[in-house]
Amino acid sequence: MKVSISVVITTYKRPVETLRRAVLSVCAQKRQPDELIVVNDFPEDVSLSVRIEEMLKGIRASFEIRYYAMPHNGGAAAARNEGLRIAKGQYIAFLDDDDVWNDNKLELQEKALRDYPDAVLVTGYISSVESKGKRNRNRIYNAGMEYSGDVFEKLLGNNFVGGCSVPLFDRKIALKCGGFDSKTQPSEDHDMWTALSQKGKVVFLREKLITYYLHDQSLTGDFDKRMDGWKAYYRKWKSEFDRHKEAKCTFFSIIAIESASNGYGKKAWSFYKRMINCCGHNKQTVFIMFKIMRLQVQRRLGL
Repeated sequence: MKVSISVVITTYKRPVETLRRAVLSVCAQKRQPDELIVVNDFPEDVSLSVRIEEMLKGIRASFEIRYYAMPHNGGAAAARNEGLRIAKGQYIAFLDDDDVWNDNKLELQEKALRDYPDAVLVTGYISSVESKGKRNRNRIYNAGMEYSGDVFEKLLGNNFVGGCSVPLFDRKIALKCGGFDSKTQPSEDHDMWTALSQKGKVVFLREKLITYYLHDQSLTGDFDKRMDGWKAYYRKWKSEFDRHKEAKCTFFSIIAIESASNGYGKKAWSFYKRMINCCGHNKQTVFIMFKIMRLQVQRRLGL
């Protein structure tokens, strides 16, 4: 089965050379996309817009490269929705402007679609590089979460798909789901994958597809905004959480651990208590308790 694939890179105030790295990782794909659209969500900086356009004109590719400037800064969800709207492909793959794809990403995902034609989304392993001073920490973000098939409950409680740079998914079904919901930012990606998992099957490839570069300026590192996103996501899906207690417990445990990791001890124990109220005392809650305690000790010791 031959499918058409659109790639969309949304960019906001990113240095042109960093954006160029992302564009070149698309050009290096063994399975070339049918088009690449770069959506600029900061048209207010006219000189940056000019530099982006000049950079794109200097790149040779076997597919069409289109540049689109938003009317004004609208936020990540709005920029992605514009990409969804103007793309032509049956399937769509987003790439954040500071991430890099492995060169076989689209090839592996297209093969998965041939093997599982009823899939609405194909994802895989995420290699993350976290920069802290002169040290880089490398890990596989979603190892141990290789869920495929009808995964709605798993995905409701835990975004094992990752951010927008990872999956290849059905564009028309995403539009029928209403696109990315700006009210859930910055959890709009988790919200979208959850909605898609209600419409069809998810395929998880045990292959590294992408490298995330985490840094002080990345949204991933902004804990307060992430908390806002988690709360908005929970409010939107509360009726489903009430029906799926295991997903609710998982969701609370993740926020508890993330809170402890970022130095919010009171929040960590608050969400831990909500976890206990949801699922009672068991091996998982004991594990989470000790993990919170260990994270707090590590922060105090500066480890």
